[in-house]
Amino acid sequence: MRTLIKKWQRLLNYRHRPAHESERAISRNPDDATAHYERGLAHARLEHAISDYEQAIALRPDYADAYVSRGNAYADLGDLERAIGDYDRAITLQQDNAAAFYNRGNAYAEQGELDRAIADWTMTLLFEPDDAAAYYNRGRAHALKDDTERAIADYEKAIALQPDYPEAYHNRGLAYANKGDLERAIADLCKVLEMSQDPALREQVKEILQALE
Repeated sequence: MRTLIKKWQRLLNYRHRPAHESERAISRNPDDATAHYERGLAHARLEHAISDYEQAIALRPDYADAYVSRGNAYADLGDLERAIGDYDRAITLQQDNAAAFYNRGNAYAEQGELDRAIADWTMTLLFEPDDAAAYYNRGRAHALKDDTERAIADYEKAIALQPDYPEAYHNRGLAYANKGDLERAIADLCKVLEMSQDPALREQVKEILQALE
């Protein structure tokens, strides 16, 4: 599922300290788990980030967000099994951790485990019903399972929540084309050209429109 919307940390509302402030906090108190965690978030190199998350977890074994962020780092390094293990642990510690469900869904989808991915994104939406990306990703999974109606329904939810969502219009357009509803397909694909400046996406959409017309 190459067009998954990935969220490096689904702690989008988390306002962590700048790296230099985390460094100062650690120098004052090396046992400050939050400071290690926040320094991990600030690291550009994933291996260094993992080291800080590990230190945060060692200091606070019930630190669910640290498990999620370490899982995200493992996922970005391609180690999906470790990533899933960390998301599992985060969910055990905090059963309403939407970030853990969301990112575990991404990892399952990368492994081709679409039913598990769908189940996790459904749990994400239970806790965060306004999450457009979760609807979009679930729609992609439904489309790959040839469940066009459910895919369209999820893309519609994503677009309703985030009207400037070119990827959702693109995939809903493809779903309409698969149904033979060319008028709606073309309308959605034209919408992508109106809102997206991504050269690769625009080129792909232009080719599809040329084939449909």
